[in-house]
Amino acid sequence: MLIDCHNHTEFSIDANYTVLEMVNAAVKMGIEVFAITDHCDVDEFEKNNLAVTIPSSVKATEAARASTPIKLLTGVELGQPLKNKEKAEYVLNNYNFDFVIGSIHSTKDEKDFFWMDYASMTDSEIELILETYYKEVYDLAKWNEFDSLAHITYPYRYIINAKAKRDININIDKFDEITAEAFKLIIQNGKAIENNSSSFTKSKEDYDLNYKYMKLYYDLGGELITMGSDAHMPSAVCNGIVAGYEMLKGIGFQYVTYFEKRKPIQVSI
Repeated sequence: MLIDCHNHTEFSIDANYTVLEMVNAAVKMGIEVFAITDHCDVDEFEKNNLAVTIPSSVKATEAARASTPIKLLTGVELGQPLKNKEKAEYVLNNYNFDFVIGSIHSTKDEKDFFWMDYASMTDSEIELILETYYKEVYDLAKWNEFDSLAHITYPYRYIINAKAKRDININIDKFDEITAEAFKLIIQNGKAIENNSSSFTKSKEDYDLNYKYMKLYYDLGGELITMGSDAHMPSAVCNGIVAGYEMLKGIGFQYVTYFEKRKPIQVSI
């Protein structure tokens, strides 16, 4: 069963396609379980007009559910919830989501990792940013109001790209201990982590890093894994999902997970 539980539509600030366009692409790709998880970065709640876009996303997803043959889930990607707990709790309490992704796109007082100029930073400066990132990942796991921790390798997508401009050498292993502590909390609380396939098909380094974290989670006893292509356009739906399944099987996972009405459902890989 192919599952893709991380996708964005016109109701996300960085996407332009309708819910129906994304769902139709999922149907064509043979996806059986598909989630719309539009962005809700609560630290930019007013700036991104989330009081309008989030209910619009929910309404459009619920409307599309009646006309599609696949299981369509209503979700949200809750970004930086600890930067504005009040808004995060408002969103969680006012909409009936099937699935809530917890993510960190930026750390305190910093812009999104996407916009950082890593090529002009020293390796020590990058490591300091990552140290803050992993601490916030741990705090997010401790908060425990999401269903799946999204794309833990998110900053590295852009750090890896910057290596085309200069040689960057950072010690990723120094963050293994705090990552493990975050994973332990997630396992203890019955939550999942996401195997995000959006970028690892483009870079062996990105693939290897995703594998490292999936293996760490598995070795700690983790069982709940959600799959997400992080698609922002129809042509990206299901991108890397099959490769992600193969990665998980190679590690030893027997199941992937999706959430319906905030409850985990496991299906065989």
